[in-house]
Amino acid sequence: MICAPEYFPGLDFLSRLCSGKDAILDIGQPYRRQTLQNRTKIRTPIGWQWLSIPVIKQGRGTPISEIQIDYSSKWVQDHLKGLRYNYATAPFYEHYIPSITEFLLSEHDNLSDLTVKTVIWSLNVLKLPVDVTVNKAPGLNLSGVHTVTVTAAPQNPEYRQNFPGFQAGMSVLDALFNHGPNAAGLVTK
Repeated sequence: MICAPEYFPGLDFLSRLCSGKDAILDIGQPYRRQTLQNRTKIRTPIGWQWLSIPVIKQGRGTPISEIQIDYSSKWVQDHLKGLRYNYATAPFYEHYIPSITEFLLSEHDNLSDLTVKTVIWSLNVLKLPVDVTVNKAPGLNLSGVHTVTVTAAPQNPEYRQNFPGFQAGMSVLDALFNHGPNAAGLVTK
């Protein structure tokens, strides 16, 4: 499977990666606005909210690997504040937030550097057996490899969230903060 990396991907994305033994995160794909390449959803008391990484505007068709993160805003602090506000009472928040904080506070060379790390971190934390290769060659030609653009509406199994009701399509962080290591079972259902 070949796909663009997503920022703290959802369970649906991880499930698709797990559908095979190998996955290629293609950072040579063009950056597309209003996708999960630079944002993710988290659960709130009234539904959900976006956590978006601001990027420096580039020309159309610029590869994800060349998209620069805009560090002139306080987005990292806003993301950490949003996670704390919405998940501090979740059972596994204290277990995962130190490592999330550590790599969010580190400046990354570009958007793909950060998003690839969030995908690999998610797979490792969940102990999902997927071999990931990162490719940045534009116009990659891998005949016989299944290419997937993960843009379909998430079809996650329902699980207990930190607030009443269920909101589908949340970041893997939602499942991890609420279910810890057992969140892996939500990906492989």
